Amino acid sequence: MENDPIELWSIIDLLNPGYLKDQAWFQSKFLHGGTDEGDQLEQLKTLVSPFLLRRKKEQFVKELGLPEKRIIQHTVPLSDEQKILYEAVVNDLLIDYAELSLVEKRSRVFKAITKLKQICNHPAHYLKEPSIHRMMDRSGKWDLCLELLEKNWREGKRTLIFTQYRYLGNMLQQFILQEWGIEIPFFHGQLKIEKRKELIDKFQKEKKDPFLLISLRAGGVGLNLTAATEVIHFDRWWNPAVENQATDRVYRIGQKEAVTIHTFTAKGTIEEKMNQLIGEKLTMQDALLNGSASPIWKLDDEEMLALFSLRG
Repeated sequence: MENDPIELWSIIDLLNPGYLKDQAWFQSKFLHGGTDEGDQLEQLKTLVSPFLLRRKKEQFVKELGLPEKRIIQHTVPLSDEQKILYEAVVNDLLIDYAELSLVEKRSRVFKAITKLKQICNHPAHYLKEPSIHRMMDRSGKWDLCLELLEKNWREGKRTLIFTQYRYLGNMLQQFILQEWGIEIPFFHGQLKIEKRKELIDKFQKEKKDPFLLISLRAGGVGLNLTAATEVIHFDRWWNPAVENQATDRVYRIGQKEAVTIHTFTAKGTIEEKMNQLIGEKLTMQDALLNGSASPIWKLDDEEMLALFSLRG
């Protein structure tokens, strides 16, 4: 379940057709009913619990011999350049928005989200600048990432950097090679299977590379990277399970050292809303629901403006 509580109905209906009646009944009973939300969740949990088998790693920390895990959430300001670019994208999004069809709204919203997340990462990411000579003091995320990497490098702590964007990973690769003389390996979906295995084996066994860049989707599951103890999530994913799976490349059986997880959020942007939704989803997942009942492209003009506009 990633995007909508109705996905729970779909899964249960596949396992046991008709058990939760139809979608209309499910929505009226558990998503739009007049009863208390807590009561709704308890009723739903009672109904679906016979079909669920769930074990969380947190329940078996001692049995698995796992060390301490610390999560640090960093909220960083946008630069003036980022604010100008951000507001321009929001203004473009809202032009004639009310007159668009649902399909057109959906397309425009997702294109805008991609642009805004790139701007939050770094103006050069959004603008696709060919040069990496002027990178500092233009993005709070970028400057903080370099600060953490330098600190970890000095202290001998090895670091994984997760990003959704290959372009950003390439920017970091080039900048750190140019400024620090360090070649950072980059695990992404375009690598052949043999190259992926070679890269991971080298990072784990030779333990020479201080950093490893990883595409979130390509490296989110199936890798053992316990040679690292630090994790940086440069940009956020809507579904918390994806980030948790990425973190678990480090925080897993075989890890003997304390692990620190850093997440970056651009202040006053849609990323703050995403961070809030991630927290809500984690809470709702424990109660078998996941997120908001309404997709964001169905928001009205005022709700859309409140979601995307820069805040103080």
